[in-house]
Amino acid sequence: MIKDIRLHGFVSGTNERYEYFTTVIGQGLHTHFFNEQNQNETGPHDRFFLSGNEIVIYPDRIYHRGNGGTFCEYMFGMELPIKDLLKPEVNNRLVMYGARYDEAGERIVFTNNTTGQESINKTFEEGHAFANYYFFIAGDIQGDLKTIQETLLRFTGKTLKRFDLSLDKDGGFLAQKLYQEINIPRWTVVIVKLVDCFAQDYYKKFAESYKSGQSNLPQVKQQFEALANRYQLSQGKRDRLELDIIQKQVENRSLIDEYKETLAMHHNSSQEQTLLFKCSRLRTLASRRQIPLEIFDQLDQIIKQPVEENSLPDFILSLQDCTSKIFSQESDYQLTESDLAILLEARTKALLHHYGKFDDILMELGSGQSGRKAELFSIIVAHLERFQLAYEIVNSVAFIDDYELTEEELYLLARSQDVIDNIKEGFFEQLVFCNLERQQYLNRYGRERLRKLKECTKAIILGELLADEVIIIIQTINSQARLRRILDAQLHECVRDIYKEPLSKIEQESLRNQLSTKLNQQGLISGLIPEDLFASSLFALREEYLYIDELLPQIVANRDRQLRDDFLENSDLDRFRTEELEQQYFRNFKVSNDTLEWFANEVRN
Repeated sequence: MIKDIRLHGFVSGTNERYEYFTTVIGQGLHTHFFNEQNQNETGPHDRFFLSGNEIVIYPDRIYHRGNGGTFCEYMFGMELPIKDLLKPEVNNRLVMYGARYDEAGERIVFTNNTTGQESINKTFEEGHAFANYYFFIAGDIQGDLKTIQETLLRFTGKTLKRFDLSLDKDGGFLAQKLYQEINIPRWTVVIVKLVDCFAQDYYKKFAESYKSGQSNLPQVKQQFEALANRYQLSQGKRDRLELDIIQKQVENRSLIDEYKETLAMHHNSSQEQTLLFKCSRLRTLASRRQIPLEIFDQLDQIIKQPVEENSLPDFILSLQDCTSKIFSQESDYQLTESDLAILLEARTKALLHHYGKFDDILMELGSGQSGRKAELFSIIVAHLERFQLAYEIVNSVAFIDDYELTEEELYLLARSQDVIDNIKEGFFEQLVFCNLERQQYLNRYGRERLRKLKECTKAIILGELLADEVIIIIQTINSQARLRRILDAQLHECVRDIYKEPLSKIEQESLRNQLSTKLNQQGLISGLIPEDLFASSLFALREEYLYIDELLPQIVANRDRQLRDDFLENSDLDRFRTEELEQQYFRNFKVSNDTLEWFANEVRN
């Protein structure tokens, strides 16, 4: 059985300067057609695609559509967020399509606008100088594109941010690692590594020269000058490549890391003179070691002053007020239920708003504490970390049809709920389950999993259920969801114009028998398709045709928001499928930009 496929080639029309390595890993690859080399009015290209996602490499640009994003190793000259700079375990920059920071630069905001393109030159100027990666994942993930991107960020972010890309030659090892970490076999991972071979060769040669101590010899400098001219490398690109090697050299790294720590330590401090003295000392030492000061200039620019307090969101202000009160108390102060409730509510709002700086601010608030206050801070962090793990477990079960829930996760969830409900009765349900139940993009199976998980977690706490029994319940719902997906796909192939020409009872039963035979032969079911499942899938198909043939044209023509709201509320279709139909309609009928803008505003509301 084929587990992964790897393709290697050069970008057309670039004189073998740009090289790509593509890895596709997942189940059933022998049934997928996912790549093409072609030439059309837009030029020659290499295209990698699957399930509505694609990456297209042209001689001068890269086009992407669907989910996923781009990542690369951090190197000198790249924009580097302070929170990544100060975390030694973070090696790479990850950019999810359609995601951006808000105006304050604190919270990640996701949008459905994930389609775009950028020039190859810009890719290597703003990203890594010679190795950049693109990826997408094909799988059954609930929600619109922004919801899918949030889900993928949660499942891939840690691996992609921390993986040592220097260990990976062609993206294959990374793809294997990511697929294992995701641990959802039905998902297919596609990773494309794009390499500037000329810049990479210059980098390797300079690294060898610098390590040997010969890089400053006049004749060696001339050789690199000639090599840069032959490879058409700008002075700016040469500087990036050389300074990156210098700052990563083992002998230099400890001094540069000390400089980072000094800046971070005084980031929130008013002791400017102390900071200037320490930085000056380190810069002098760097000069003696012939470490270019441009490296330190870049660090100075990255580690800026903190955001003004009056621009912080209310939940961060609550966090600050609460921790300030706790740390101002006597040494024998005990955390109260009221304290923990405020902190947990702040953590919940930060998760809901994807407020990436919550942990950084929390750590800043607790830095410098000692004795009993340091113990209190450790207790606070433990409570919030346990709560976040529980929240993410529930969120995964709700939104991912094939999520493999484990006994360890269930018992962690039950323990967390028990602890938090001791703070205030029903508090965990209020913070987690109620917030997720309000998510518009949960389909019927996601809502059923959420409902069962809520009931079963309580039963585990009371000793009425064991974890393995709950796992079976969730797996059963997942099996129903998989069968429903398969059945929906089969009906779409077999049935046309069902709304205008409904099937008779005899035709419905004949179709049910026909599809049951097919699914039995594939080993997906035994016996007949359950009657209620077949009827539900058939009804949903009728609703699709009703919406796209009759209701949606009225909604667009009359800008009738109420009609759309009524359909969304009463339809058996999930919201994501409804929005897919809308996008299909807009493409087919080339709806005006004014109408599209109106519609987008209505969807956001």
